[in-house]
Amino acid sequence: MARIAGVDLPQNKRIEIALTYIYGIGRSQAGKILASADVNLDTKVRELTDEETNRIRKVIEEQHRVEGDLRKEVTMNIILGIIGLAASLYSTRQHMSTAFTGFFHPAALVLLLGAPPSIALIAHDLRSIWDALRVLGEALTYRARSAQQRMIVDLYRFGRELRQGRAVEADRALADARDPLLRETGPLLLQQGGGGEVRDTLTTLAYARLSRVRAAEDVFRTLFRTTPAVGLMGTIVGLVNMLMNLRNFEQIGPAMAVAQLATFYGLILAYGLWAPLAKRIETYGRELSVSARLLERGLVSIAEGRSLYDLRLLGGDVGGDAEKAA
Repeated sequence: MARIAGVDLPQNKRIEIALTYIYGIGRSQAGKILASADVNLDTKVRELTDEETNRIRKVIEEQHRVEGDLRKEVTMNIILGIIGLAASLYSTRQHMSTAFTGFFHPAALVLLLGAPPSIALIAHDLRSIWDALRVLGEALTYRARSAQQRMIVDLYRFGRELRQGRAVEADRALADARDPLLRETGPLLLQQGGGGEVRDTLTTLAYARLSRVRAAEDVFRTLFRTTPAVGLMGTIVGLVNMLMNLRNFEQIGPAMAVAQLATFYGLILAYGLWAPLAKRIETYGRELSVSARLLERGLVSIAEGRSLYDLRLLGGDVGGDAEKAA
């Protein structure tokens, strides 16, 4: 029976699923662990060798925190999130004016920019939020067409050198490749009998990469879902302020206008900022998935000695450009 991080893993489960029985490891983390340990995610626990089990255990011990440390971190994130939410509400209550001076209202902005991230911190954690920001930066600068073109050019160069028996030049071509999946899976073709492992390894690495993108998308979806509700909270705070000053009837209209600004800001931020950013990350994930499939097609063609010409079926004119460059 495989015992990792103090947990007996179920024998009949795929190792990708079995690792999620360990507190602090989800599907995305499991994919990353198996990629680092070079273990096929479809392997059943009972089929693991002692060497594979030890590699998984070593990766978890060195790169991932589980049980006690992770529980403390989760608790701290929840506490920080609650404090941030309470501070945002208190600040809004203290500075919510009943005088309408225009569409700019600092107290409502403080609430809308402070409370949703605090809620996201409760739902996720600092590491996930920071990684989501990094993924967002990647998504905003990623150009799928040019990235696929560069990848296919590198594939052609690598395949040409490999077929001509120039292993050193093929290795140099991989070192110069800009696609990380190509750099990580290409060396398998340089090993004797490594071609059969290409598809499984590439699938594992691509899954781990896409899981990271989906986790980032979920962070921004959380911001999108919570921001309108936070805006409604601000409106309620504004209405409470208005009800406390009902003796001054001249202030009722301006006070109601101020109260509605929080909902107005919430809708703008939710549908004008968070939703488009989440959609951009979703699109980025789809583009990475297409690139991974294209790369798999090319590497398998190289491993089986087939022509790379059929990459044109997936890459369009990119394949023609690559053939010229190669």
